[in-house]
Amino acid sequence: GHVMAALQLLAWLCIGGPVYDTQCGFKLFRAGVGKALFTSLHLHGWAFDVELVILARLFGQRIAEVPVTWVEMPGSKFKLVAGTLGMIRDFFLLQVFYVLRIWRPVSVA
Repeated sequence: GHVMAALQLLAWLCIGGPVYDTQCGFKLFRAGVGKALFTSLHLHGWAFDVELVILARLFGQRIAEVPVTWVEMPGSKFKLVAGTLGMIRDFFLLQVFYVLRIWRPVSVA
């Protein structure tokens, strides 16, 4: 609905586009890249996908979106009001902490 479209727009603004869907689908990484990304990750809620995209860009990684067939299963754990407010807070934290360089990618040898 409209709330999810607004969240997707905020996510797109947060990462600077043009990744169109950060929430659904699969995320695939080469081992070293995945280790660096997840070692640097600060968010562990619904917005972690957006931080992964930000980190991948900071590490200079290419991002490709590949369509997959998705079947929605009943029983989503996303609570509309609490989830939406939490994601908005996390988008704000991402912007502030990465712009101010409080959060930085971790080099993994």
